[in-house]
Amino acid sequence: MPFCSKCGRYTEEGSGVRFCPYCGTSFYPRHKLEKGVKDTDETNFEKVVELKVAEPKWWDINTRIARVDSKSLTKLNLSPGEVIKIIGRRSTVATVQPSYKEDEGKGVIRIDYEVRKNAAYR
Repeated sequence: MPFCSKCGRYTEEGSGVRFCPYCGTSFYPRHKLEKGVKDTDETNFEKVVELKVAEPKWWDINTRIARVDSKSLTKLNLSPGEVIKIIGRRSTVATVQPSYKEDEGKGVIRIDYEVRKNAAYR
């Protein structure tokens, strides 16, 4: 009997049962999870966009969220919630979210103090 690691239920073993009938989780993940993060120098799909840094709104402080306009998200082929690499004098990561309406088309990224400090942004 296959066991679902997400919902904790056992399912009947049938011919070709690949997904949990209760929650839809795959019993056979396509990719193994890797520990650690690959360096971007090893990949061929790195895309770079230069943006002006701005202060976050008060409700985004200490969340490690980077607010980026939709044009840049499309250019980078990103979806909200994905992790991006931010490069200053050093590099760091943050979770990308769409920008606010007043920032659309201005080429602005809103990141909090911790992200700016980790990227050694002046």
